[in-house]
Amino acid sequence: MDVIFDYQIFRLQKYGGISRYFIELAKHLQHINGCNPFIIATNSINEYLHELHNEKIYHEESYLLKKATYNRFWDYRDEYAELLLNLKTNKQSILHETYYTHRLPSKLKRVITIHDMIYELKGQNLSEKELVLNTKKEAIEQADHIIAVSENTKQDLLQFYPEAKNKVTVVHHGITKIQHKQIMPFNNDKPYILFVGNREGYKNFEALLEVYIANSEINKNFDLICFGGDSFYNNEIESINKYNLQYQVKHLKGNDDLLNSLYKGASVLAYLSNYEGFGLPVLEAMWLNCPVICSNGSSLPEVAGNCAQLINVEDKQEILNALNKILFSKDNFKDMIDAGKNRAESFSWQKCAEGTYNVYKGLQN
Repeated sequence: MDVIFDYQIFRLQKYGGISRYFIELAKHLQHINGCNPFIIATNSINEYLHELHNEKIYHEESYLLKKATYNRFWDYRDEYAELLLNLKTNKQSILHETYYTHRLPSKLKRVITIHDMIYELKGQNLSEKELVLNTKKEAIEQADHIIAVSENTKQDLLQFYPEAKNKVTVVHHGITKIQHKQIMPFNNDKPYILFVGNREGYKNFEALLEVYIANSEINKNFDLICFGGDSFYNNEIESINKYNLQYQVKHLKGNDDLLNSLYKGASVLAYLSNYEGFGLPVLEAMWLNCPVICSNGSSLPEVAGNCAQLINVEDKQEILNALNKILFSKDNFKDMIDAGKNRAESFSWQKCAEGTYNVYKGLQN
């Protein structure tokens, strides 16, 4: 069967968890007998696509298209309609859409992946909420099957779309198991606490920063490094400068190589989001021997098991207690590393690809 991944996410993300998911899925599906994955990503900005030197997978100007589909004067809906019209497909083809699009005619069986329900549950401050929710609703309605990346995400989905109950399957993400010898730990003057991703609202960075600032034992012995997301906001800069911590609290951007180095060198990953659809950084950190503090809610206990320090991330005292327990106890540090490594080992992209392929096969019966 041909499995076609469209261009949507590859135009939206230069780097990011969703585009990484589809890249890894395509890489591993090609090794399953009878499955032929294709990524059509014209006019992409995504850096991960450079990994796909195998032309059988990635086509910028794909022979799967009867003619070019990109015209900068068209709106997105017209362009996507043209893409669907011009795909060279057969009855066995599956279209796995990489993001949400409006209802458009197609003879293909359609699959979508729901990574989280963040707009429904936490999106009150997100300016694009209404647009995303409208297209997401249409995508859910038109999908022949839906993949949810965790059991928790499935339950959140059904809370808002109970009519989707009979067409949802849970398939966990995998992680890329990079060899430790290929990664040099990040060179920092002091040990450091790592925070990954966006920092707004439900990501709970403000609480971590307050705890860090207020505890001299921690901020004298450990830096706080933030990776990804926007540069520090004015209110964050004011707080950091007020306590003369501008040399200890740092913001970095970069690719996965830098992130992996940060994981490997960190004393702890403080992943304090109070909602995640999956929480891939938790497993990535565990694999690279970094102990983790994360929420005891949403999908994170499902992903981390009992191998992370699970806390109420809304409680600053719990954040402080968890940091102290890991940062100043060598026994706890080693125990968490060993347990986390074993936990991460059980998640693989091959398992993810096999579970996804079973979804595709089910649509052909």
